[in-house]
Amino acid sequence: LEKDGSLARHQENILKRATDAIRLPQPVANITKAITSRTFYYDPSLVVPYNLKDHKGRIFQKAGTRFNPLTLRSLSSPLIFINGEDEAQTSWVEIAYFKTNPYSKVILTSGSPFALMEKWKHPVYFDQGGKLTKKLKIKHVPAVVVQEGLKLKVSEIALEDTQ
Repeated sequence: LEKDGSLARHQENILKRATDAIRLPQPVANITKAITSRTFYYDPSLVVPYNLKDHKGRIFQKAGTRFNPLTLRSLSSPLIFINGEDEAQTSWVEIAYFKTNPYSKVILTSGSPFALMEKWKHPVYFDQGGKLTKKLKIKHVPAVVVQEGLKLKVSEIALEDTQ
């Protein structure tokens, strides 16, 4: 395989597929464009499933204890979920958020984070496998997540409603 060059071609093909998958990840399934606005709250609290112990075996959280991570660390900036292939959504982020809150975290459900990072000179993330949208129960984009007290306020926004 090395002599006839097929091994090198195979390796190049694997590298190209991996690079393409990183540059343009698979879109998050079942996420659609918001046609009506809605707001709901997500409580990130969890119940400790078993006694948590430190390195000396002392229990510092008993099984069954309800714990909200927002009591220890707050959400430092808005999370903005968009379809990066939708010009209306990318323009909306530029106008509505970067000017008022340049620290907003943009998370794509579709599109190329690298293309938008180059355009905006701002970090852009991708919801790999839909982990965040599933956890936060986001069904439509654009969506904005901010902290209110010890809950997260999730707003799916129909852009037609904002004009």
